[in-house]
Amino acid sequence: MLRSLASAVLFCCFACLSLSVKAQSAVSVCKSTGIYAVCYGETDVNDCARTRSLDRGATHPSVVMYISGKGYGSLAMGRDKDGKPVYGVCAGENNREVANQRALQLCKDNGAQFPYTAESWLDF
Repeated sequence: MLRSLASAVLFCCFACLSLSVKAQSAVSVCKSTGIYAVCYGETDVNDCARTRSLDRGATHPSVVMYISGKGYGSLAMGRDKDGKPVYGVCAGENNREVANQRALQLCKDNGAQFPYTAESWLDF
């Protein structure tokens, strides 16, 4: 009986905890260095993305995408005709392939030549 009660209490605690955690993602990029960072599953994803960019050597990172929902996300990268980094970001999709395709298309639309998927993730 005590074991059943303890199990029920633990189940309720985990259920409440999982309801209080929100899915959210952010992407930070530094256009001068080309360094990027993706953050999800953290308390403050915007700050996390900026901090990770700085830790990787970015000089002026800025958050280019934030979403407070669940789903697949993708970051595509490429370079424009002058060699400057170009990005395309998509998040909140139900399918990884759709997220990748949309990010690649956004990257092309932004002027990238030969874009590629740099990173993809699932935030649930």
